[in-house]
Amino acid sequence: MIDYQEGMEELVEVLQRISNATEVIGDEAVKSTSEIELLSSKPPKLKPILARNLIKKIAKKLEDYKDIISTENDKYLIINQKIENSLEFIISFQEFKNKDEREEFKKGIGKLNSLEKKADEAKFSLLSFYESIKNLPKMEKTWNRAVYLTSSEVNRLINYIDKTISQIRRARITGEKKLKG
Repeated sequence: MIDYQEGMEELVEVLQRISNATEVIGDEAVKSTSEIELLSSKPPKLKPILARNLIKKIAKKLEDYKDIISTENDKYLIINQKIENSLEFIISFQEFKNKDEREEFKKGIGKLNSLEKKADEAKFSLLSFYESIKNLPKMEKTWNRAVYLTSSEVNRLINYIDKTISQIRRARITGEKKLKG
């Protein structure tokens, strides 16, 4: 049980760091919106050299964000594998020696239900963010590469969260059956 609890705490920390980084890049995007509008307007309202420098500056911020997400994705994958093994073991081999143990197990299943809902919400938010990144206009090689790599890392995180949701759902359903049986 300790491995599972520690793993969940570590996973929450990873997701918090991702959330913080996403908030920062979101704030940067809001600040850069007017600049991006100048870049994508027809005819362009900035001199080519200024436009290129601005694109590279914003692309660098996207690259920095991508690097953070990539590092955290790697951590997430390792922690998630640890949790999956621990969770399946806990649920599958749980025996109730008394009413208190049964109640404690029931509380744990309730926490899984809450965690599943929060993970679904996080996935939904990330899907929206992913679509926003993916739909950014193509402008310049550095920019296009940053957009592509960033959207790929966000998509990888979405896939990991989706896997986590499936694991939690399976464990919750198995636990609920065990409580009924």
